Amino acid sequence: MKTEFTTGAGIDYRTADQKAQDFRPQEAFASVGVPVEWKPKSIDEMEKNIKATSISQGQTSRCVSEYAGIALEMAEFAETGKRVVFSRRDVYCRRANRPAEGMSMPDLFKIMRDGTCLESQLPSTATKESVINEAYTVTDEMLKARKQYSAGTSFTWDTFTINDIALQIQNGTPVCLFWYFDNTSREEWWNTNPKVVNTKIDLYTPSTGRHQCTAIDFCTVNGVKHLLVMDSAGQGTGLGKQGNLRLVSESFFKARCYGAGFTIDQKDLDFKPEPVIRYTFTKNLRNGMEDADVQVLQKILVLEGCLAIKTPTRYYGGMTQNAVAKLQEKYADEILKPLGLTRGTGLFLDATRAFINKKYGA
Repeated sequence: MKTEFTTGAGIDYRTADQKAQDFRPQEAFASVGVPVEWKPKSIDEMEKNIKATSISQGQTSRCVSEYAGIALEMAEFAETGKRVVFSRRDVYCRRANRPAEGMSMPDLFKIMRDGTCLESQLPSTATKESVINEAYTVTDEMLKARKQYSAGTSFTWDTFTINDIALQIQNGTPVCLFWYFDNTSREEWWNTNPKVVNTKIDLYTPSTGRHQCTAIDFCTVNGVKHLLVMDSAGQGTGLGKQGNLRLVSESFFKARCYGAGFTIDQKDLDFKPEPVIRYTFTKNLRNGMEDADVQVLQKILVLEGCLAIKTPTRYYGGMTQNAVAKLQEKYADEILKPLGLTRGTGLFLDATRAFINKKYGA
């Protein structure tokens, strides 16, 4: 698997099977039909509502780690009302492709689930790549902070729209967005309103710039949908007091956003099913299916302590597959051992279905 990137935001080179294990928003959140409140907002109005610290990345390629600092700080403020600033360096220096520059979204979310320390413990203000990559001693206090401040669960979209992003922001969660653009043109990205100038570049063109910028708000400008993104690079070329905010139109978003995801606290997946469930499954289920049976299966998996979810849905993705594997291992003697298996497969096939029907059948 390729792990080296020429710019700060990497490309997800995982296989289709590996990507299928990701947790998808449509699997955990029943958001179909939920309206997004698109309306005009001033920059001052949106800037006053920002509950996160922006730290300039200087000449480093650590832009992806900026999402970790923003998301964790906003989550902590929402929970406790306290402003806690997190170390971007502690995230960036633990990337899988170090010492190569940049990092991917899956790598970022894995590190966020393991936690990060405080900015006061490991400052991120280094302005050069060679400096920010220098080795450092991880103290007991830093380990304690990592354990205390971690993202519970991460979600990534396989396909997405600007409405999907806005809805998640409306729910109180900033969204990690991966962008590509012509890095030789100041108009493509390095201004207040990015716009497509060079239509001949693509994600893989050697001169293409790839960058992470976090979406924190949304609005309409002259009736056109826009995302407000906070940028850790090119400060002074954007809007706001730090010149680090950009208004990205829906057309630029469609053309140049190539990855999207977010993290939330595990406790926010707080669905509680009815204590007694009776249901007989008549067909097998597997990753990629969308079916009413999946919704019932998810309720059973929550009841069994194998799944945490916000709202049961009809979608069987990596989250449900992971939970089914936990269930299979929980009842390994009844499900796996007769098949000669020791690890759960996450597939709801004959043996697992027969076990669940015996326990929960109507």
